[in-house]
Amino acid sequence: MEKQNVILVGQSGMIGGLVAKQILAQEKWNLISIQRRKDRSLSSKITQEDLNNIDQIKAHAEHIVVCIGTTIKKAGTLKKFESIDKDLVFKIAKWAIRNNIPHIHIISSIGADVNSSNYYLKTKGEMEHEVSKLPFNSITFYQPSLLIPYQRKEFRWNEYLPLPFLWILKYIGPMKKYQPVHPLRFANFIIKDLLCTTKGIHRYTSEILNKK
Repeated sequence: MEKQNVILVGQSGMIGGLVAKQILAQEKWNLISIQRRKDRSLSSKITQEDLNNIDQIKAHAEHIVVCIGTTIKKAGTLKKFESIDKDLVFKIAKWAIRNNIPHIHIISSIGADVNSSNYYLKTKGEMEHEVSKLPFNSITFYQPSLLIPYQRKEFRWNEYLPLPFLWILKYIGPMKKYQPVHPLRFANFIIKDLLCTTKGIHRYTSEILNKK
């Protein structure tokens, strides 16, 4: 059986890295990693492409997984944050259409809404709105709540502080979508989702991500 290509954008991030490892463990896929800088430590099995020159890249795959994203604090300004989490993601999606890639998977956020008063969630909502207009066979938005800290080099107390409260949410019906998700479980879900080619737009919150 001929292997299928899977394109991953954002392998240097936590979820992207975990997804990459699992793709490489599968015999049915080849991995094409698009990133800003070439990483010589990566497996020779990975084809690396330059995100900075994405318009010049010619590649075909059944699926493209977009794991890029930042925070307003890390970006430094609202404009820089928007340029990554909305403009760059949309640019990647349009590139995927030009390369006839039928299925796109994007990490978004719980609460993404074009009408939100929260700038972060509004930007995520605008990204989803724009990507949803593109003629993919299927579009999947993963909308996790807080990710459980995993393999961090530094301790971030603010990531641990809300966890006890958020775990309680798994027992409260309409609040289940806000429960935290373990990165390994999240990556596993994405891998399983690559096997599904159901047409349409799909959104998965933490409640669903925690089920598989």
